[in-house]
Amino acid sequence: MSRKNHKMIDGRLLQTNKKYSQLKMKQKEKIAEWMFQADSVK
Repeated sequence: MSRKNHKMIDGRLLQTNKKYSQLKMKQKEKIAEWMFQADSVK
């Protein structure tokens, strides 16, 4: 069974199907920032 969950982005191989709990603190902060911006657009 082949699952393709990695992509080449800016020359780096990134896993694209991580759970939120697996992310680093800085990544969670960035997502929270995006959510806040998206919320303020509505």
